[in-house]
Amino acid sequence: KNFYNPDNKKEITVAESILEKYKGIYVFEDKIAVITKKPDGYYFWSEGFDSKMHFTTDDHFFNVEFFCCLQ
Repeated sequence: KNFYNPDNKKEITVAESILEKYKGIYVFEDKIAVITKKPDGYYFWSEGFDSKMHFTTDDHFFNVEFFCCLQ
């Protein structure tokens, strides 16, 4: 009946030249966010949480720790 339907997302590889442009400090919803690069990928930090960014397009990502996206 009301079974859970997962939202399957396909992660892609984004060119480093594009990802480099995203590094920095941002303000969204009156909160500070920081995008940094670590050895295993790019991370989105906000409110004490550091979450790996999983890209679905060159300018859209998701993370598994909390909902957020870059658009």
